[in-house]
Parts: sequence; structure tokens; C-alpha cells
Amino acid sequence: MEEKFERDQKAMLSYARQEGKAKGMEPALKMTIEVAKEKNVDKDILVPLMVKNFGICKEIINQYVNKYW
Repeated sequence: MEEKFERDQKAMLSYARQEGKAKGMEPALKMTIEVAKEKNVDKDILVPLMVKNFGICKEIINQYVNKYW
């Protein structure tokens, strides 16, 4: 039971760190998404590229893509 609690806590902290990182990088994320949209880059291609290049999880990148697309 304690191990599950610790894993859950670590996962929540990791996600929170990534959210904070994304918030700090929001202008760059927004610009990347806007340029990709202008260049007709498919979201299915854009999201994995942003995950790789920004080091932010797919779920958070998807939130920003949906916000700025």
C-alpha cells in the first residue's frame, strides 16, 4: 500500500513539474503550434515532435495544441 502511494506521489510531482515547465515555455509552445498550423502540419505529426523537442508529456502538449490550434 505504501509503495503505491509513493508511486502515485512521484507521478503527481512529475506531472506538476512538467506543467510548470510548459507554463514557462508557453510562448515558444504557442509560436510552434501557430507556425505548424500555418504550414499545414498534421497534429499527429506535430505532437510527437513537440514531446521530443520540448521534453513535455503528450497529455500536456495536447492541451496546448488544443488551446492554440
